[in-house]
Amino acid sequence: MTTIFIDVEKEIAPIVGSRDVVKTLERRMDTAKKIVLDFKNVEFVSRSAAHVLLEYKRNNPDKVIEFHNMNQSVEKMFYLVEAQLEGRANKDKLKSVGIKVMELVA
Repeated sequence: MTTIFIDVEKEIAPIVGSRDVVKTLERRMDTAKKIVLDFKNVEFVSRSAAHVLLEYKRNNPDKVIEFHNMNQSVEKMFYLVEAQLEGRANKDKLKSVGIKVMELVA
C-alpha cells in the first residue's frame, strides 16, 4: 500500500483558511492508498477547508485517510463539518475523526 505523509503546517500553513489551498493537496493524495495528514502546529482550519478534506475522504472509500495531531479547535471544526455532512450532530461519535461529543461540550 502506497502511503504519503503530509505535514499540513509545512505544506500549507499553520492557519488553513481556504478551500482552494487544500484542493492543491488532492493531486498528491490521488497517488496513494493511505494518506496521513499531520495537523501538528496547525492553529486553525476553516469550515470550507475541513469540508474539502472530509468530502475527499467520503468520495474515496478505497483510501485510508488519517487525521493526526489535531488541536481542540481543529477537532471541533472537523466535528461540526462532519456532523453537517452526515446529518448526525447528536450521535455519540463521528467516524472520520473519532471525536466524542461529550468531549466537545465538557
